[in-house]
Amino acid sequence: MSRQYEVWTGDSVELLKRIPDNSIHAIVTDPPYGLGKVPDIRVVLEHWLDGREYRPTGGGFMGAEWDAFVPGPAVWHECYRILRPGGFCVAFSGTRTVDLLGLAMRLARFEVRDLFSWNQFQGFPKSLDISKAIDDAQGAVREVVGIDRRYNEPSGIVLAGRGRESRTLVDRKITAPATKDAQTWAGYGTGLKPAFEPAIFARKPLDGTYAQNVLKWGAGALNIDRCRYPFSKGSGWMGPSGSTAGEWDREWSESESPMASRWSAKTSREGGPVGRPELGRYPSNTYATPKASRAEREAGLLEAGLPASTGASATRRKEGTKGLNSPRAGAGRTAEAVLNLHPT
Repeated sequence: MSRQYEVWTGDSVELLKRIPDNSIHAIVTDPPYGLGKVPDIRVVLEHWLDGREYRPTGGGFMGAEWDAFVPGPAVWHECYRILRPGGFCVAFSGTRTVDLLGLAMRLARFEVRDLFSWNQFQGFPKSLDISKAIDDAQGAVREVVGIDRRYNEPSGIVLAGRGRESRTLVDRKITAPATKDAQTWAGYGTGLKPAFEPAIFARKPLDGTYAQNVLKWGAGALNIDRCRYPFSKGSGWMGPSGSTAGEWDREWSESESPMASRWSAKTSREGGPVGRPELGRYPSNTYATPKASRAEREAGLLEAGLPASTGASATRRKEGTKGLNSPRAGAGRTAEAVLNLHPT
């Protein structure tokens, strides 16, 4: 069966106005995470509650102005309008600002049904070494006690048709605390390794009951059986066991006493598989899969003639500067050539 797709580019708030009411079944979106300096939330809420748009200043991820803050209720009002009753909206966010995104969506009358997590475990720690910061503040010179040699992130450029990614060995100095205060705070940092991204799982309210809504609007239900995890490795399931052995399911235990009748846990070890193992494991609100590699993100771009930038330029750092050498600048900062400059 052939399908037709139409791609629109432009300001989302303006383009959404061209879509008719109650016409969209579902929305999946990756809006700005707002990873810059979080403004005074009381001021933001004053704007939102008064029906005014809050206009942030500064920049967010990599200094980008478009990522200065999460989208306010205005854009979510439009998303709400175009969705059919019962239609779902999945909006990805950052761990530091997902609560603010949820507030904006609630103010647009969305029902927040769940919080979804994409677990990719590949985030690069951007933690500040407190011990080193103390020595730097006191002007103390730390002794180099070792070298940590590792590859940087591949650039994604295919080398002369050899079909592999360009990788460069990078040496990082391992230093010892120079002052007593630095020794006290050795091993301390300022942040955890980012390993997952959350997504708000929201819904436009139903028009009547579930049955009435799905029959009238064709929306409001989740296709559970098409979203089950296969019983195999790499399925996206993070929990134990890759087969039906030992899988937990539920069965109804009837009793003469109504108060004693209940759902009880049962495993497949107690007499064979329980439930519907051929369909896979019931889908959950968490999914594990790696991020796309640099090569995958840049596939075909070289042939398309897109201009290349250095990793320093892509991360908005200057060659040879201290900021470029800092791991807080992000992975890929030392790549020789980067074609896909989109940060997500």
